[in-house]
Amino acid sequence: MKLGFQSFLLLLALQTLVSFLPLPLKAQTPAEQEIQRLTGQQVPEEEILSRLAASGLSRAEVRAQLTSMGIDPSIADAYFDRLEGLTDDPLDQDADFLQALARMGVLNEFEASDALDFARDSLASVVEAIPATVLTVFGRDVFSRTTTEFQPVVTGPVDPDYPLGSGDQLQLILTGDVELALPLEVTREGFIVIPDVGQIFVNGLTLGDLTDVLYGRLGAVYSGVRRGADATTTFHLALGRLRSNLVYIVGDVSIPAGYQISSVATVFNALYNAGGPSEQGSMRSIEVRRGGRLVAELDLYDYLIRGDASADGRLQQGDRMFVPIVGSQVSIQGLVRRPAIYELKPGEQLRDLIAFAGGPRPEAYVRQIQIDRILPPAERTPGLERVIVDVDLEALADNEDFALLDGDRVTVSRIGARRSNQVVVEGHVERPGLFELVPNMTLGDVITRAGGLRLDALDVVAHLIRVVPSDSTTVLERVSLDVGGQPVPDVLLRELDRVVIYGRSELRTVAFVSINGEVKNPGSFPLDVGMTAEDLLLASGGFTDAADPFTA
Repeated sequence: MKLGFQSFLLLLALQTLVSFLPLPLKAQTPAEQEIQRLTGQQVPEEEILSRLAASGLSRAEVRAQLTSMGIDPSIADAYFDRLEGLTDDPLDQDADFLQALARMGVLNEFEASDALDFARDSLASVVEAIPATVLTVFGRDVFSRTTTEFQPVVTGPVDPDYPLGSGDQLQLILTGDVELALPLEVTREGFIVIPDVGQIFVNGLTLGDLTDVLYGRLGAVYSGVRRGADATTTFHLALGRLRSNLVYIVGDVSIPAGYQISSVATVFNALYNAGGPSEQGSMRSIEVRRGGRLVAELDLYDYLIRGDASADGRLQQGDRMFVPIVGSQVSIQGLVRRPAIYELKPGEQLRDLIAFAGGPRPEAYVRQIQIDRILPPAERTPGLERVIVDVDLEALADNEDFALLDGDRVTVSRIGARRSNQVVVEGHVERPGLFELVPNMTLGDVITRAGGLRLDALDVVAHLIRVVPSDSTTVLERVSLDVGGQPVPDVLLRELDRVVIYGRSELRTVAFVSINGEVKNPGSFPLDVGMTAEDLLLASGGFTDAADPFTA
């Protein structure tokens, strides 16, 4: 059995869901279970980054703790570079670093319910990604869903130019000297018959035309019927039941056939009844023929993209609609608002395609719009059948465009993640993070904008790490701080500068003691000043039920 691509993606999402279900574990501590989970499978980068950001730990604090554990502290830099927007490179997940984060409490125990929630989110993201990854022909879905958008309005008054025809029913009401209410059926020959008045040919007349005729015919029988305020008998003419027309829809439509449709139905109404154009049917040049001649050519894009239904004319008895085979088709994906496969008419080019797709999104990079092109047969040589073409849309003049070929695949990529006018403040300030680099901004200014130093900050010295433009290396400048935490002397900041404020606790050598055996949470704990064996026992959660409290 063959599966469609969307079915394959759904099966893949279900497999992802199953992979996150918790497996039976032997008796382990929560920390051991977490470390096993972290080192046994790839953890989503977003999970690690979000938990690291929520911990409140600075780059310097994490580096200090890694050093105390005997782990290379530079491992943490890639993660903090991602958090600070300095890079968008993928992370190389290191098992030692994940274990260290678990010991720091950054990655808390991941409960089974959390795993199921994460798996559900993963499944939802896969399902939501299907329309973005599997491009569909624009407009085709309009005809595949249940809607009243293309149903003709058969209630209420008709417009004044509605032509009468065989099968319509009229209501003629006279009031005044004569009181009559007469239902009048339009015969096959196009006549109505009014008692005492006779036969009147109405086929093709509008209600306004027929009203003018009736003033003369009724006035000849009923003397009170005349125009003006002195009339003693008035009449009112209205449509009752509407007739139906037989039209034929042929060509590349989903269900070609003859259809009985309302006399007020239009081309859109009839096309919806036929299921719309087929996979190979055109949406840009739908023809309506009447009596052997072409009376209308409809472009569905006018209505679907611009809401313009002015060309959607009313069909008549015996009309034939023809849907030709589709013309040139070009796909567009990436950073546009409506990625899809579009049909282009002769003369329509790249700017038209982008307009059909709703235009570029704000983060789109229009200086390199990439086109994957299959060369026409006349231009192919052995080994050269496809090419990549890059188009700088901003370099084109307003009256210039780029011609597209049938089968072109257009991709609009994203701008870079790097922000040029930024400086970074990290460490022991009240509000660490990214800051806008304004003209003449100094180190003291950015420390003030970051809320100043924390109480535990080292207010003697700070580090200013700068990027060397010539080779992208970094240099470190040591800056002295006064009592208020301001630089002495102050330094003018440059693009991509990174300011690091250290904490006094980071400068102390961190010592650890451990406790094992029959305690609730065995393991290593920081050795604080004045800590006793009893304090260590309390930190480990106390004795288990099997413990001998008198022997250690």
